[in-house]
Amino acid sequence: MRILALGEKEFCEVFSFMGVETVVVRDKEEVMPLINLYLDKDYLILVSYSFYKEFKERIEEAKLKSKKAVLLELPAPSGVVEEEEFDVKKLLQVVSGVKI
Repeated sequence: MRILALGEKEFCEVFSFMGVETVVVRDKEEVMPLINLYLDKDYLILVSYSFYKEFKERIEEAKLKSKKAVLLELPAPSGVVEEEEFDVKKLLQVVSGVKI
């Protein structure tokens, strides 16, 4: 399973340091088309909390339609997060139960 982080620049920067694929969303209208694009692929999709909050109903509906999709809403980190302080694999295993 591949991991995709989808959200604001600051949100994606943290994950790009960890080697995670990222898509920086500059226009809110891009959120759902991007989620739908990756839903049928073997991706764990991380969605920033601000986008999840705004599109919650549509995201939940999309999750129900896909057999493969795993979407997690995560808060955007505040300030600078050092790589060694932020173990994304451990976080994802705890939150999702998915073995990575």
